[in-house]
Amino acid sequence: MSNQLTFAKLQKLLTHLGFTAEIITLQNKRAVLFNNPATKTLIIVPSLSPRALVSQTHLLAVRRTLIEHNLLDRDQFRQLVNA
Repeated sequence: MSNQLTFAKLQKLLTHLGFTAEIITLQNKRAVLFNNPATKTLIIVPSLSPRALVSQTHLLAVRRTLIEHNLLDRDQFRQLVNA
């Protein structure tokens, strides 16, 4: 998987899928809680600048969560990340 996804693009993708974003603090660090109430899905990632690249670890966690909650399949996720 390519790690060329910026935080802004991730936020746009999740918003398109019905998630809302909220800044939270976890262990004295800022994070973003993405919540999709319709599917009861939560995703938490570190708060990054819009141009910062999302780490491979967090990208894989987001992909797994979206697939497990039937919001996207692997091919759809790959297409959106590489678009």
